[in-house]
Parts: sequence; C-alpha cells; structure tokens
Amino acid sequence: MLGTSDFSNMNFVQLMLANGSLFVDVGANIGSYTFIASENSSATVNCLEPNPSAFLKLKRNVAQNARNNVTLIN
Repeated sequence: MLGTSDFSNMNFVQLMLANGSLFVDVGANIGSYTFIASENSSATVNCLEPNPSAFLKLKRNVAQNARNNVTLIN
C-alpha cells in the first residue's frame, strides 16, 4: 500500500475484513483505523496503545461510539 492515501488504506481494511475477522491495531493512537475496522460488527478488533494520554482518548472514543467489538490494551 506504499504511496497511497489514508482513504485507500482505510478502504482496503474495510474490504479485507470478512465476518469473524480479527483486526489488531498496534499503536492505535485515538482509533482512526479502529473505527474503520469496528464498523463490521462481526469482526473482533484488538487495540494496543502504549501512550497513556492517547489511550485515554482512545478509550473515550470507543465508549462514546458504543463499539462493543473492540478490546483495548494499554
């Protein structure tokens, strides 16, 4: 995916996730890719974010958007 925009990358993620897929977002930051992946409610999304400040924002974003298929790891 080198040389493509974020839109293309995010579209690629959506297209590749099949029912029951696992998506791991390493360095999730505030969750841009997390939300794209978690739109497929049958997918499992695991997010790893080591930065405490970014993790709190990610946690708040996931809660506010009621993403029940997301697991957060700090």
